[in-house]
Amino acid sequence: MAFLAGLSKPITSLGSHQAIDYDLVLTNEGQAYDSLHGHMVAPVKGLYLVSACVFVDPNKYVALNLVKNGQSVATFYPDGRGGHYDSESKTLPLVLEKGDMVWMHTYPGFEGLELPAHGGSLYNSFSGVLLYEM
Repeated sequence: MAFLAGLSKPITSLGSHQAIDYDLVLTNEGQAYDSLHGHMVAPVKGLYLVSACVFVDPNKYVALNLVKNGQSVATFYPDGRGGHYDSESKTLPLVLEKGDMVWMHTYPGFEGLELPAHGGSLYNSFSGVLLYEM
């Protein structure tokens, strides 16, 4: 199982707890990533490596959560308000049970902000790979 997805078009106004639907799917071995909902569903119990990169344009900022079954695992807060591009990325080893869901969503209080998509550059991306089954 391995997937890599990014944004093909910007999200101009994020909603409350909005799941980020990374619609530009470059890899989806095992079909664990659902681009219609932005969720990865673990096909087996195992150790997974899950990564995300969150990017903002100059004078913009945003906050997103990586969540597992609705519980926050990590927060991303790139802040370009100093007039520069900014990004934050994290790669996390997660033990997931079969059927566990992992996705990115808007951090509470950061509704109405935007995520850019510069021509499929993968500046905003979400990926995961099964390291080994348990």
